[in-house]
Amino acid sequence: MHAIKRLMYALLSDALRCFQTYADAIDREGRRIFAEVEAWISARDAEGPCAFETVCETLQIEPGRLRDSLDEWRVQKAGRMNLRYLGKLNATARSVGPIGSPKRGRVPRKRAAEVKVSRCDPPVPPLPLAASASLGQSQE
Repeated sequence: MHAIKRLMYALLSDALRCFQTYADAIDREGRRIFAEVEAWISARDAEGPCAFETVCETLQIEPGRLRDSLDEWRVQKAGRMNLRYLGKLNATARSVGPIGSPKRGRVPRKRAAEVKVSRCDPPVPPLPLAASASLGQSQE
């Protein structure tokens, strides 16, 4: 490899490493690094020897395909739950209390005997006395 290609390869490798490492960063510095790399990768009109498009074309990589692959990777990564990350985000919520609806006042729960039948439910007619007696007997 020529020296320029090695330099471009190192630049692209570092950018991809930063993209993957800081994709779910929660600290300010990590988010800043990720935003820089994401902006460099997504810039389609940038010019110069260190532009993403130029680097990819020099290394014979399709820039659009690499962008699409990185987008797919992010979607897959977002679909997986990172419990460590979620724990850090919800640290303040856990210290406040359990998740629930806001309380507007204590509403006593109804017992099963107190629950009324909705008007939408069809009334169930009582069984005639003769039919209920025949249910208890086995038919021969």
